[in-house]
Amino acid sequence: MQPRDAGASGGTGVSREEKIKTILDEIVEKLPEEFNMLEIMGKVPPEERTPYVVVAFQETERMNGLTSEIKRTLRELDLGLKMARKNEWPLDRMVLQCDVTKKAREDMAGPPREGAYVHGLFMEGARWDMQTSMIGEARLKELAPAMPVIFIKAIPVDRMDNRNIYECPVYKTKSRGPTFVWTFNLKSKEKASKWVLGGVALLLQV
Repeated sequence: MQPRDAGASGGTGVSREEKIKTILDEIVEKLPEEFNMLEIMGKVPPEERTPYVVVAFQETERMNGLTSEIKRTLRELDLGLKMARKNEWPLDRMVLQCDVTKKAREDMAGPPREGAYVHGLFMEGARWDMQTSMIGEARLKELAPAMPVIFIKAIPVDRMDNRNIYECPVYKTKSRGPTFVWTFNLKSKEKASKWVLGGVALLLQV
């Protein structure tokens, strides 16, 4: 059985994962239902839609988008909690392991039993060498070559192999900075400093 974290739970015998699950459920219960835009817009005839009304419609749509994104994120967190409980692994001792496959999206027959396949990433400043399964020098005119499918799964931190690894930052766009998403550990024959100086990163879109 997974050890209980009495210190973090005030001696109540509740594990850290159970506390997180409780908080997650409370947030989900408090989330409002999304606004019915057709119903709302139908209450105001087009000729009566002043600039203030139009702004109200726009803000309502933005609120729907925000609520939807929060729900999606909470669902993903819940799935992560379920997997950790399945393996009886404490969340504070978990890390993400990233294995770059040799396959494209269309080559995947289905989802993995554990973890997830990630596709649609691009590498800037270098390329992924399919033969060596490591980061390689960029080629001329290949500004942001596409990455193969990446298999990501959670493992205990003591199982992570940090040898010959470049901690590659992942950004949403080329503007980087505030679009930072995560860090993927990618295999490299070269020292990590080479790719740091080259500004090597993964992008979600180019």
